[in-house]
Amino acid sequence: MSHIKTAPYISMKQPPTPPKRKHMNSSLPLAFGPRQLRRVTWMFFALWTLAIAASALWNVRLLHNAMLDAAERDARSSFNRDALYLLNINNMTREEHELKAQEDGTLGHITSLKTKNSKNAPDAWETAALRSFEQGRTEAISRVLNQGQPYLRFMKPLVVEAACLQCHGDQGYHKGDIRGGISVAVPLNPYLTLASNRIWHIADTHAGLWVLGALGIFLGARQMRRRLDQQLQAEEALHRSETKFRTLYDSTSDAVMLLDEKGFFDCNQATLAVFGCATREEFCSKHPADVSPPVQPDGTDSLTLASQRIATAMEKGSHHFEWMYKRAGTGETFPADVLLSAVELDGKRVLQAVVRDITRRKELEAQMERLRAEHALVLNSIGEGVHWIDVDGRIKFENPAAAKMLGYKTSELVGKPAHATMHHTRADGAAYPQSECLIYATLRDGVVRRVTDEVFWRKDGSSFAVEYLCTPIYDKNGRSGGSVVIFADITGRKRLEAQLFQSQKLETVGKLAGGVAHEFNSILTAIIGHSELMLRIFLPAIHLSKMRPESAGPPSEPPR
Repeated sequence: MSHIKTAPYISMKQPPTPPKRKHMNSSLPLAFGPRQLRRVTWMFFALWTLAIAASALWNVRLLHNAMLDAAERDARSSFNRDALYLLNINNMTREEHELKAQEDGTLGHITSLKTKNSKNAPDAWETAALRSFEQGRTEAISRVLNQGQPYLRFMKPLVVEAACLQCHGDQGYHKGDIRGGISVAVPLNPYLTLASNRIWHIADTHAGLWVLGALGIFLGARQMRRRLDQQLQAEEALHRSETKFRTLYDSTSDAVMLLDEKGFFDCNQATLAVFGCATREEFCSKHPADVSPPVQPDGTDSLTLASQRIATAMEKGSHHFEWMYKRAGTGETFPADVLLSAVELDGKRVLQAVVRDITRRKELEAQMERLRAEHALVLNSIGEGVHWIDVDGRIKFENPAAAKMLGYKTSELVGKPAHATMHHTRADGAAYPQSECLIYATLRDGVVRRVTDEVFWRKDGSSFAVEYLCTPIYDKNGRSGGSVVIFADITGRKRLEAQLFQSQKLETVGKLAGGVAHEFNSILTAIIGHSELMLRIFLPAIHLSKMRPESAGPPSEPPR
Protein backbone atom coordinates (compact mmCIF):
# COMPACT_ATOMS: atom_id res chain seq x y z
CA MET A 1 0.00 0.00 0.00
CA SER A 2 1.29 3.45 -0.88
CA HIS A 3 1.97 5.73 2.00
CA ILE A 4 -0.15 8.91 2.20
CA LYS A 5 1.08 11.71 4.50
CA THR A 6 -1.79 13.52 6.18
CA ALA A 7 -2.84 14.96 9.51
CA PRO A 8 -4.38 12.57 12.01
CA TYR A 9 -7.40 14.90 12.53
CA ILE A 10 -9.49 16.26 9.65
CA SER A 11 -11.28 19.52 10.37
CA MET A 12 -14.11 20.83 8.23
CA LYS A 13 -12.82 23.84 6.33
CA GLN A 14 -15.05 26.74 5.44
CA PRO A 15 -15.72 26.87 1.71
CA PRO A 16 -13.72 29.56 -0.02
CA THR A 17 -15.29 33.01 0.14
CA PRO A 18 -16.83 33.77 -3.24
CA PRO A 19 -15.78 36.99 -4.89
CA LYS A 20 -17.98 39.95 -4.14
CA ARG A 21 -20.67 40.46 -6.69
CA LYS A 22 -20.75 43.59 -8.60
CA HIS A 23 -23.86 45.65 -8.23
CA MET A 24 -26.49 43.83 -10.18
CA ASN A 25 -28.38 45.89 -12.62
CA SER A 26 -32.00 45.80 -11.64
CA SER A 27 -32.92 45.77 -15.27
CA LEU A 28 -33.19 42.12 -16.31
CA PRO A 29 -33.66 41.20 -19.96
CA LEU A 30 -37.12 40.10 -20.89
CA ALA A 31 -35.61 36.85 -22.28
CA PHE A 32 -34.86 35.83 -18.65
CA GLY A 33 -38.35 34.87 -17.59
CA PRO A 34 -39.91 32.65 -14.91
CA ARG A 35 -39.15 29.45 -16.86
CA GLN A 36 -35.47 30.35 -17.17
CA LEU A 37 -35.40 31.27 -13.48
CA ARG A 38 -36.78 27.83 -12.54
CA ARG A 39 -34.17 26.14 -14.69
CA VAL A 40 -31.35 28.18 -13.16
CA THR A 41 -32.69 27.51 -9.64
CA TRP A 42 -32.77 23.74 -10.11
CA MET A 43 -29.37 23.86 -11.78
CA PHE A 44 -27.90 25.69 -8.78
CA PHE A 45 -29.68 23.24 -6.46
CA ALA A 46 -28.18 20.27 -8.32
CA LEU A 47 -24.72 21.85 -8.35
CA TRP A 48 -24.98 22.64 -4.65
CA THR A 49 -26.05 19.05 -3.89
CA LEU A 50 -23.17 17.66 -5.95
CA ALA A 51 -20.74 20.05 -4.26
CA ILE A 52 -21.91 19.01 -0.78
CA ALA A 53 -21.78 15.33 -1.70
CA ALA A 54 -18.30 15.69 -3.19
CA SER A 55 -17.10 17.59 -0.13
CA ALA A 56 -18.53 14.96 2.19
CA LEU A 57 -16.93 12.10 0.22
CA TRP A 58 -13.63 13.94 0.07
CA ASN A 59 -13.63 14.53 3.82
CA VAL A 60 -14.58 10.89 4.47
CA ARG A 61 -11.71 9.80 2.27
CA LEU A 62 -9.33 12.12 4.06
CA LEU A 63 -10.57 10.81 7.39
CA HIS A 64 -10.12 7.20 6.24
CA ASN A 65 -6.59 7.92 5.13
CA ALA A 66 -5.89 9.72 8.37
CA MET A 67 -7.06 6.69 10.36
CA LEU A 68 -4.82 4.44 8.32
CA ASP A 69 -1.93 6.83 8.83
CA ALA A 70 -2.58 6.78 12.57
CA ALA A 71 -2.61 2.96 12.56
CA GLU A 72 0.61 2.97 10.52
CA ARG A 73 2.27 5.28 13.00
CA ASP A 74 1.25 3.01 15.85
CA ALA A 75 2.64 0.04 13.93
CA ARG A 76 5.94 1.79 13.33
CA SER A 77 6.09 2.84 16.97
CA SER A 78 5.54 -0.78 18.03
CA PHE A 79 8.22 -1.93 15.58
CA ASN A 80 10.70 0.57 17.00
CA ARG A 81 10.09 -0.75 20.53
CA ASP A 82 10.57 -4.31 19.34
CA ALA A 83 13.80 -3.37 17.65
CA LEU A 84 15.13 -1.99 20.94
CA TYR A 85 14.24 -5.15 22.84
CA LEU A 86 15.86 -7.19 20.16
CA LEU A 87 19.22 -6.14 21.55
CA ASN A 88 18.32 -8.48 24.44
CA ILE A 89 17.25 -12.02 24.25
CA ASN A 90 14.30 -12.93 21.97
CA ASN A 91 12.20 -14.06 24.88
CA MET A 92 11.97 -10.52 26.14
CA THR A 93 10.72 -9.36 22.75
CA ARG A 94 8.11 -12.11 22.75
CA GLU A 95 7.02 -11.11 26.26
CA GLU A 96 6.76 -7.49 25.08
CA HIS A 97 4.52 -8.60 22.20
CA GLU A 98 2.29 -10.50 24.57
CA LEU A 99 1.95 -7.51 26.90
CA LYS A 100 1.19 -5.22 23.96
CA ALA A 101 -1.45 -7.62 22.68
CA GLN A 102 -3.06 -7.61 26.11
CA GLU A 103 -3.10 -3.79 26.23
CA ASP A 104 -4.52 -2.76 22.85
CA GLY A 105 -4.66 -5.90 20.73
CA THR A 106 -1.48 -5.09 18.78
CA LEU A 107 0.25 -8.30 17.67
CA GLY A 108 4.04 -8.58 17.24
CA HIS A 109 6.06 -11.42 15.81
CA ILE A 110 9.81 -12.01 15.18
CA THR A 111 10.19 -14.38 12.28
CA SER A 112 12.64 -15.64 9.71
CA LEU A 113 12.77 -18.02 6.80
CA LYS A 114 15.41 -19.93 8.78
CA THR A 115 14.02 -20.32 12.28
CA LYS A 116 15.39 -22.22 15.26
CA ASN A 117 12.14 -21.95 17.18
CA SER A 118 8.95 -23.15 15.52
CA LYS A 119 7.02 -20.35 17.23
CA ASN A 120 8.95 -17.90 15.08
CA ALA A 121 7.92 -19.58 11.83
CA PRO A 122 6.45 -17.07 9.39
CA ASP A 123 2.90 -17.14 8.14
CA ALA A 124 2.05 -16.68 4.48
CA TRP A 125 1.99 -12.87 4.61
CA GLU A 126 5.29 -12.75 6.50
CA THR A 127 6.87 -15.23 4.12
CA ALA A 128 5.93 -13.04 1.15
CA ALA A 129 7.28 -9.98 2.96
CA LEU A 130 10.61 -11.72 3.82
CA ARG A 131 11.09 -12.79 0.23
CA SER A 132 10.44 -9.19 -0.91
CA PHE A 133 13.11 -8.02 1.54
CA GLU A 134 15.60 -10.39 -0.11
CA GLN A 135 14.73 -8.64 -3.39
CA GLY A 136 15.61 -5.25 -1.94
CA ARG A 137 12.33 -4.00 -0.45
CA THR A 138 12.80 -2.17 2.87
CA GLU A 139 9.35 -2.62 4.45
CA ALA A 140 5.95 -4.16 3.89
CA ILE A 141 2.56 -2.82 4.93
CA SER A 142 -1.00 -3.80 4.02
CA ARG A 143 -4.50 -4.32 5.41
CA VAL A 144 -5.56 -7.91 6.05
CA LEU A 145 -8.28 -9.85 7.81
CA ASN A 146 -7.25 -11.98 10.73
CA GLN A 147 -9.96 -14.20 12.13
CA GLY A 148 -12.55 -11.90 10.51
CA GLN A 149 -11.11 -8.74 12.04
CA PRO A 150 -9.30 -6.04 10.02
CA TYR A 151 -5.64 -5.46 10.86
CA LEU A 152 -2.91 -3.26 9.52
CA ARG A 153 0.22 -5.39 9.15
CA PHE A 154 3.65 -3.83 9.09
CA MET A 155 7.02 -5.51 8.76
CA LYS A 156 10.61 -4.41 8.38
CA PRO A 157 13.66 -6.64 7.89
CA LEU A 158 16.35 -7.52 10.46
CA VAL A 159 19.87 -7.21 9.11
CA VAL A 160 22.63 -9.54 10.45
CA GLU A 161 25.21 -7.68 12.47
CA ALA A 162 28.44 -8.97 14.05
CA ALA A 163 26.76 -9.60 17.39
CA CYS A 164 24.05 -11.67 15.74
CA LEU A 165 26.57 -14.25 14.39
CA GLN A 166 27.21 -15.53 17.91
CA CYS A 167 23.77 -17.11 17.94
CA HIS A 168 22.94 -17.44 14.26
CA GLY A 169 26.30 -18.00 12.67
CA ASP A 170 25.54 -21.76 12.40
CA GLN A 171 22.61 -20.90 10.10
CA GLY A 172 24.96 -19.70 7.39
CA TYR A 173 24.32 -15.98 7.84
CA HIS A 174 26.93 -13.38 7.14
CA LYS A 175 27.10 -9.82 8.25
CA GLY A 176 24.70 -7.68 6.25
CA ASP A 177 22.37 -10.59 5.33
CA ILE A 178 18.61 -10.47 5.87
CA ARG A 179 18.03 -12.96 8.63
CA GLY A 180 14.36 -12.19 9.26
CA GLY A 181 12.04 -9.42 10.34
CA ILE A 182 9.70 -8.04 12.96
CA SER A 183 6.01 -8.14 12.04
CA VAL A 184 3.45 -5.89 13.76
CA ALA A 185 -0.34 -6.24 13.30
CA VAL A 186 -2.40 -3.30 14.54
CA PRO A 187 -6.19 -3.89 14.91
CA LEU A 188 -8.14 -1.38 12.81
CA ASN A 189 -11.49 -1.62 14.61
CA PRO A 190 -10.73 1.19 17.12
CA TYR A 191 -9.66 3.45 14.29
CA LEU A 192 -12.67 2.53 12.18
CA THR A 193 -14.98 3.21 15.14
CA LEU A 194 -13.43 6.63 15.66
CA ALA A 195 -13.65 7.27 11.91
CA SER A 196 -17.30 6.21 11.90
CA ASN A 197 -18.12 8.71 14.64
CA ARG A 198 -16.35 11.45 12.78
CA ILE A 199 -18.05 10.41 9.53
CA TRP A 200 -21.43 11.01 11.20
CA HIS A 201 -20.18 14.41 12.31
CA ILE A 202 -19.10 15.13 8.74
CA ALA A 203 -22.47 13.92 7.44
CA ASP A 204 -24.41 16.07 9.93
CA THR A 205 -22.30 19.12 9.13
CA HIS A 206 -22.66 18.66 5.40
CA ALA A 207 -26.38 17.96 5.72
CA GLY A 208 -26.80 21.21 7.63
CA LEU A 209 -24.81 23.08 5.04
CA TRP A 210 -26.86 21.45 2.29
CA VAL A 211 -30.13 22.48 3.94
CA LEU A 212 -28.93 26.04 4.50
CA GLY A 213 -27.66 26.27 0.96
CA ALA A 214 -30.87 24.84 -0.48
CA LEU A 215 -32.91 27.28 1.58
CA GLY A 216 -30.67 30.10 0.41
CA ILE A 217 -31.05 29.01 -3.21
CA PHE A 218 -34.82 28.74 -3.08
CA LEU A 219 -35.26 31.89 -0.99
CA GLY A 220 -32.94 33.69 -3.37
CA ALA A 221 -34.94 32.28 -6.27
CA ARG A 222 -38.11 33.48 -4.62
CA GLN A 223 -36.64 36.94 -4.16
CA MET A 224 -35.39 36.89 -7.72
CA ARG A 225 -38.87 35.85 -8.85
CA ARG A 226 -40.35 38.82 -7.03
CA ARG A 227 -37.76 41.13 -8.54
CA LEU A 228 -38.31 39.51 -11.91
CA ASP A 229 -42.08 39.95 -11.60
CA GLN A 230 -41.58 43.55 -10.56
CA GLN A 231 -39.13 44.07 -13.41
CA LEU A 232 -41.50 42.43 -15.88
CA GLN A 233 -44.36 44.56 -14.57
CA ALA A 234 -42.17 47.67 -14.74
CA GLU A 235 -41.03 46.85 -18.26
CA GLU A 236 -44.58 46.06 -19.28
CA ALA A 237 -45.74 49.35 -17.76
CA LEU A 238 -42.84 51.09 -19.46
CA HIS A 239 -43.78 49.44 -22.74
CA ARG A 240 -47.39 50.49 -22.29
CA SER A 241 -46.22 53.97 -21.35
CA GLU A 242 -43.96 54.13 -24.38
CA THR A 243 -46.76 52.85 -26.60
CA LYS A 244 -49.15 55.34 -25.06
CA PHE A 245 -46.62 58.14 -25.40
CA ARG A 246 -45.89 57.18 -28.99
CA THR A 247 -49.63 56.99 -29.72
CA LEU A 248 -50.21 60.38 -28.11
CA TYR A 249 -47.07 61.73 -29.72
CA ASP A 250 -48.16 60.68 -33.20
CA SER A 251 -51.94 61.06 -32.88
CA THR A 252 -52.24 64.44 -31.17
CA SER A 253 -53.30 67.34 -33.31
CA ASP A 254 -50.71 69.55 -31.60
CA ALA A 255 -47.30 69.79 -33.16
CA VAL A 256 -44.78 68.11 -30.85
CA MET A 257 -41.06 68.37 -31.55
CA LEU A 258 -37.73 67.80 -29.81
CA LEU A 259 -34.83 70.19 -30.11
CA ASP A 260 -31.41 70.83 -28.65
CA GLU A 261 -28.84 73.56 -29.07
CA LYS A 262 -28.39 72.55 -32.71
CA GLY A 263 -32.09 72.72 -33.59
CA PHE A 264 -34.89 70.21 -34.18
CA PHE A 265 -34.06 66.49 -34.26
CA ASP A 266 -37.50 64.82 -34.07
CA CYS A 267 -41.18 65.66 -34.54
CA ASN A 268 -44.59 64.01 -34.86
CA GLN A 269 -46.87 63.82 -37.89
CA ALA A 270 -48.93 66.81 -36.75
CA THR A 271 -45.82 68.97 -36.97
CA LEU A 272 -45.46 68.20 -40.67
CA ALA A 273 -49.11 69.11 -41.28
CA VAL A 274 -48.95 72.33 -39.24
CA PHE A 275 -45.75 73.62 -40.83
CA GLY A 276 -46.36 72.25 -44.32
CA CYS A 277 -43.29 69.97 -44.49
CA ALA A 278 -43.23 66.69 -46.39
CA THR A 279 -40.84 64.70 -44.21
CA ARG A 280 -39.29 64.74 -40.77
CA GLU A 281 -35.89 65.26 -42.31
CA GLU A 282 -37.11 68.40 -44.06
CA PHE A 283 -38.50 69.84 -40.83
CA CYS A 284 -35.52 68.79 -38.67
CA SER A 285 -33.17 70.59 -41.02
CA LYS A 286 -34.67 73.93 -39.91
CA HIS A 287 -33.93 76.20 -36.96
CA PRO A 288 -36.87 77.60 -34.94
CA ALA A 289 -36.19 80.98 -36.54
CA ASP A 290 -36.53 79.39 -40.01
CA VAL A 291 -40.22 78.64 -39.39
CA SER A 292 -40.95 82.13 -38.08
CA PRO A 293 -41.38 85.52 -39.78
CA PRO A 294 -38.35 87.80 -39.49
CA VAL A 295 -40.02 89.90 -36.81
CA GLN A 296 -42.53 89.02 -34.11
CA PRO A 297 -45.66 91.15 -33.52
CA ASP A 298 -43.89 93.09 -30.75
CA GLY A 299 -41.19 94.14 -33.22
CA THR A 300 -38.43 91.86 -31.84
CA ASP A 301 -36.19 89.93 -34.20
CA SER A 302 -37.41 86.30 -34.31
CA LEU A 303 -33.93 84.75 -34.15
CA THR A 304 -32.95 86.80 -31.11
CA LEU A 305 -36.23 86.23 -29.31
CA ALA A 306 -36.22 82.48 -30.10
CA SER A 307 -32.77 82.11 -28.57
CA GLN A 308 -33.96 83.96 -25.44
CA ARG A 309 -37.04 81.75 -25.08
CA ILE A 310 -34.98 78.56 -25.50
CA ALA A 311 -32.45 79.76 -22.90
CA THR A 312 -35.27 80.59 -20.45
CA ALA A 313 -36.82 77.15 -20.85
CA MET A 314 -33.46 75.45 -20.32
CA GLU A 315 -32.84 77.50 -17.18
CA LYS A 316 -36.30 77.30 -15.56
CA GLY A 317 -37.38 73.89 -16.84
CA SER A 318 -40.35 75.18 -18.85
CA HIS A 319 -41.57 78.29 -20.61
CA HIS A 320 -45.07 79.10 -21.92
CA PHE A 321 -45.67 81.84 -24.44
CA GLU A 322 -47.36 82.78 -27.71
CA TRP A 323 -45.41 82.90 -30.96
CA MET A 324 -45.98 83.83 -34.57
CA TYR A 325 -44.92 81.05 -36.94
CA LYS A 326 -44.60 80.76 -40.69
CA ARG A 327 -45.64 77.76 -42.78
CA ALA A 328 -42.76 76.40 -44.82
CA GLY A 329 -44.78 75.76 -47.98
CA THR A 330 -46.84 78.93 -48.33
CA GLY A 331 -45.08 81.42 -46.09
CA GLU A 332 -48.43 82.06 -44.34
CA THR A 333 -48.06 83.23 -40.76
CA PHE A 334 -50.18 81.95 -37.94
CA PRO A 335 -50.30 82.52 -34.15
CA ALA A 336 -49.46 79.58 -31.88
CA ASP A 337 -49.46 78.69 -28.22
CA VAL A 338 -46.04 77.24 -27.31
CA LEU A 339 -44.94 75.23 -24.28
CA LEU A 340 -41.21 74.49 -24.00
CA SER A 341 -40.28 71.81 -21.43
CA ALA A 342 -36.75 70.70 -20.57
CA VAL A 343 -36.41 66.89 -20.36
CA GLU A 344 -33.61 64.32 -20.02
CA LEU A 345 -33.24 62.08 -23.05
CA ASP A 346 -30.44 59.50 -23.22
CA GLY A 347 -28.54 61.44 -20.56
CA LYS A 348 -28.79 64.66 -22.50
CA ARG A 349 -30.90 67.71 -21.63
CA VAL A 350 -33.20 68.62 -24.52
CA LEU A 351 -36.37 70.62 -25.05
CA GLN A 352 -39.80 69.32 -25.96
CA ALA A 353 -41.89 71.91 -27.75
CA VAL A 354 -45.67 71.61 -27.99
CA VAL A 355 -47.07 74.02 -30.56
CA ARG A 356 -50.80 74.59 -30.99
CA ASP A 357 -52.19 76.62 -33.87
CA ILE A 358 -54.50 79.17 -32.22
CA THR A 359 -55.67 80.94 -35.37
CA ARG A 360 -59.25 79.83 -34.80
CA ARG A 361 -59.03 80.74 -31.13
CA LYS A 362 -57.78 84.21 -31.99
CA GLU A 363 -60.66 84.63 -34.43
CA LEU A 364 -63.14 83.52 -31.78
CA GLU A 365 -61.54 85.81 -29.22
CA ALA A 366 -61.85 88.69 -31.67
CA GLN A 367 -65.50 87.81 -32.27
CA MET A 368 -66.09 87.55 -28.53
CA GLU A 369 -64.41 90.88 -28.01
CA ARG A 370 -66.62 92.45 -30.66
CA LEU A 371 -69.71 90.88 -29.11
CA ARG A 372 -68.57 92.00 -25.67
CA ALA A 373 -68.09 95.52 -26.95
CA GLU A 374 -71.49 95.49 -28.67
CA HIS A 375 -73.19 94.08 -25.59
CA ALA A 376 -71.45 96.66 -23.42
CA LEU A 377 -72.57 99.37 -25.85
CA VAL A 378 -76.16 98.14 -25.64
CA LEU A 379 -76.10 97.78 -21.86
CA ASN A 380 -74.45 101.14 -21.43
CA SER A 381 -76.93 102.81 -23.74
CA ILE A 382 -80.22 101.63 -22.28
CA GLY A 383 -81.92 103.83 -19.71
CA GLU A 384 -82.85 101.03 -17.32
CA GLY A 385 -80.45 99.97 -14.63
CA VAL A 386 -78.86 96.55 -15.05
CA HIS A 387 -76.71 94.77 -12.53
CA TRP A 388 -75.51 91.20 -12.24
CA ILE A 389 -75.47 89.66 -8.77
CA ASP A 390 -73.40 86.48 -8.20
CA VAL A 391 -74.45 83.50 -6.09
CA ASP A 392 -72.97 85.17 -3.00
CA GLY A 393 -75.11 88.28 -3.49
CA ARG A 394 -72.26 90.54 -4.63
CA ILE A 395 -72.46 92.84 -7.61
CA LYS A 396 -70.43 91.58 -10.61
CA PHE A 397 -71.63 94.09 -13.20
CA GLU A 398 -73.35 97.46 -13.09
CA ASN A 399 -74.24 99.50 -16.16
CA PRO A 400 -73.87 103.29 -16.13
CA ALA A 401 -77.64 103.90 -15.90
CA ALA A 402 -77.86 101.78 -12.74
CA ALA A 403 -74.83 103.45 -11.19
CA LYS A 404 -76.25 106.91 -11.98
CA MET A 405 -79.62 106.09 -10.44
CA LEU A 406 -77.88 104.82 -7.28
CA GLY A 407 -75.48 107.76 -7.11
CA TYR A 408 -72.29 105.68 -7.42
CA LYS A 409 -69.51 105.21 -9.89
CA THR A 410 -69.56 101.82 -11.61
CA SER A 411 -66.21 100.86 -10.09
CA GLU A 412 -67.57 101.59 -6.58
CA LEU A 413 -70.37 99.08 -6.90
CA VAL A 414 -68.56 96.03 -8.33
CA GLY A 415 -67.87 93.56 -5.53
CA LYS A 416 -70.21 95.18 -2.99
CA PRO A 417 -73.03 93.18 -1.38
CA ALA A 418 -76.10 94.23 -3.34
CA HIS A 419 -78.69 94.00 -0.58
CA ALA A 420 -76.67 95.91 2.02
CA THR A 421 -75.79 98.56 -0.56
CA MET A 422 -79.16 99.54 -2.03
CA HIS A 423 -81.94 97.28 -0.75
CA HIS A 424 -81.57 97.29 3.03
CA THR A 425 -84.68 99.27 4.06
CA ARG A 426 -88.35 99.24 3.06
CA ALA A 427 -90.20 102.31 1.78
CA ASP A 428 -91.75 102.92 5.19
CA GLY A 429 -88.30 102.99 6.83
CA ALA A 430 -88.52 99.52 8.36
CA ALA A 431 -85.52 97.22 8.07
CA TYR A 432 -85.60 94.82 5.13
CA PRO A 433 -83.91 91.49 6.16
CA GLN A 434 -81.91 89.79 3.44
CA SER A 435 -83.77 86.53 4.11
CA GLU A 436 -87.01 88.26 2.98
CA CYS A 437 -85.47 89.91 -0.09
CA LEU A 438 -87.16 88.77 -3.29
CA ILE A 439 -83.92 89.16 -5.27
CA TYR A 440 -82.21 86.66 -2.92
CA ALA A 441 -85.27 84.43 -3.20
CA THR A 442 -84.56 84.20 -6.93
CA LEU A 443 -80.95 83.32 -6.19
CA ARG A 444 -82.22 80.46 -4.05
CA ASP A 445 -85.10 79.04 -6.07
CA GLY A 446 -84.45 80.31 -9.61
CA VAL A 447 -87.96 81.77 -10.01
CA VAL A 448 -88.35 84.88 -12.18
CA ARG A 449 -89.91 87.74 -10.21
CA ARG A 450 -91.31 91.18 -11.16
CA VAL A 451 -91.68 93.65 -8.29
CA THR A 452 -93.28 97.14 -8.50
CA ASP A 453 -93.74 98.24 -4.88
CA GLU A 454 -90.21 98.49 -3.42
CA VAL A 455 -87.52 101.14 -3.21
CA PHE A 456 -83.74 101.20 -3.80
CA TRP A 457 -81.45 103.43 -1.78
CA ARG A 458 -78.92 105.87 -3.15
CA LYS A 459 -75.42 106.55 -1.91
CA ASP A 460 -76.60 109.82 -0.28
CA GLY A 461 -79.23 107.95 1.79
CA SER A 462 -82.26 108.93 -0.28
CA SER A 463 -84.51 106.34 -1.88
CA PHE A 464 -86.53 106.07 -5.05
CA ALA A 465 -89.38 103.85 -6.10
CA VAL A 466 -88.35 101.06 -8.46
CA GLU A 467 -89.88 98.44 -10.62
CA TYR A 468 -87.48 95.53 -11.23
CA LEU A 469 -87.36 92.18 -12.98
CA CYS A 470 -85.10 89.56 -11.38
CA THR A 471 -84.05 86.67 -13.65
CA PRO A 472 -81.70 83.76 -12.75
CA ILE A 473 -78.80 82.91 -15.07
CA TYR A 474 -76.97 79.58 -15.55
CA ASP A 475 -73.70 78.51 -17.17
CA LYS A 476 -73.41 75.87 -19.88
CA ASN A 477 -73.22 73.11 -17.26
CA GLY A 478 -76.46 74.19 -15.61
CA ARG A 479 -74.81 75.69 -12.54
CA SER A 480 -76.23 78.90 -11.15
CA GLY A 481 -74.33 82.02 -12.09
CA GLY A 482 -76.42 84.38 -9.97
CA SER A 483 -79.19 86.62 -11.27
CA VAL A 484 -79.63 89.72 -13.42
CA VAL A 485 -81.76 92.56 -12.06
CA ILE A 486 -83.21 95.10 -14.50
CA PHE A 487 -84.76 98.07 -12.72
CA ALA A 488 -86.21 101.50 -13.47
CA ASP A 489 -86.88 104.61 -11.36
CA ILE A 490 -90.68 104.92 -11.31
CA THR A 491 -90.86 107.94 -9.01
CA GLY A 492 -92.35 110.11 -11.79
CA ARG A 493 -94.76 107.39 -12.76
CA LYS A 494 -95.86 107.03 -9.16
CA ARG A 495 -96.43 110.82 -9.06
CA LEU A 496 -98.51 110.72 -12.24
CA GLU A 497 -100.43 107.77 -10.90
CA ALA A 498 -101.17 109.76 -7.74
CA GLN A 499 -102.28 112.74 -9.80
CA LEU A 500 -104.38 110.53 -12.03
CA PHE A 501 -105.90 108.93 -8.99
CA GLN A 502 -106.76 112.41 -7.61
CA SER A 503 -108.25 113.46 -10.93
CA GLN A 504 -110.24 110.27 -11.15
CA LYS A 505 -111.48 110.85 -7.62
CA LEU A 506 -112.62 114.41 -8.46
CA GLU A 507 -114.28 113.15 -11.62
CA THR A 508 -116.13 110.54 -9.61
CA VAL A 509 -117.32 113.22 -7.13
CA GLY A 510 -118.47 115.43 -10.04
CA LYS A 511 -120.38 112.57 -11.59
CA LEU A 512 -122.02 111.87 -8.24
CA ALA A 513 -122.93 115.53 -7.79
CA GLY A 514 -124.29 115.62 -11.34
CA GLY A 515 -126.45 112.62 -10.63
CA VAL A 516 -127.76 114.12 -7.47
CA ALA A 517 -128.41 117.42 -9.29
CA HIS A 518 -130.23 115.55 -12.01
CA GLU A 519 -132.45 113.91 -9.46
CA PHE A 520 -133.09 117.27 -7.80
CA ASN A 521 -133.79 118.80 -11.19
CA SER A 522 -136.40 116.15 -11.87
CA ILE A 523 -138.16 116.85 -8.56
CA LEU A 524 -137.83 120.59 -8.98
CA THR A 525 -139.21 120.36 -12.51
CA ALA A 526 -142.31 118.65 -11.18
CA ILE A 527 -142.60 121.17 -8.36
CA ILE A 528 -142.04 124.05 -10.70
CA GLY A 529 -144.63 122.64 -13.10
CA HIS A 530 -147.24 122.29 -10.49
CA SER A 531 -146.30 125.65 -9.08
CA GLU A 532 -146.79 127.26 -12.45
CA LEU A 533 -150.14 125.48 -12.83
CA MET A 534 -151.22 126.70 -9.44
CA LEU A 535 -150.10 130.16 -10.32
CA ARG A 536 -152.13 130.10 -13.45
CA ILE A 537 -155.16 129.06 -11.49
CA PHE A 538 -154.84 131.25 -8.45
CA LEU A 539 -152.99 134.27 -9.76
CA PRO A 540 -156.05 135.93 -11.51
CA ALA A 541 -158.10 135.65 -8.35
CA ILE A 542 -155.35 137.24 -6.35
CA HIS A 543 -155.26 140.16 -8.74
CA LEU A 544 -159.04 140.69 -8.57
CA SER A 545 -159.01 140.65 -4.81
CA LYS A 546 -156.38 143.32 -4.74
CA MET A 547 -158.46 145.43 -7.07
CA ARG A 548 -161.73 145.39 -4.87
CA PRO A 549 -162.33 147.74 -1.92
CA GLU A 550 -161.75 146.34 1.55
CA SER A 551 -165.43 146.72 2.44
CA ALA A 552 -166.71 144.53 -0.17
CA GLY A 553 -165.98 141.57 2.02
CA PRO A 554 -164.16 138.38 1.22
CA PRO A 555 -164.13 137.22 -2.31
CA SER A 556 -166.26 134.42 -3.31
CA GLU A 557 -164.73 131.02 -3.98
CA PRO A 558 -163.54 130.52 -7.45
CA PRO A 559 -165.60 128.27 -9.51
CA ARG A 560 -164.63 124.68 -9.28
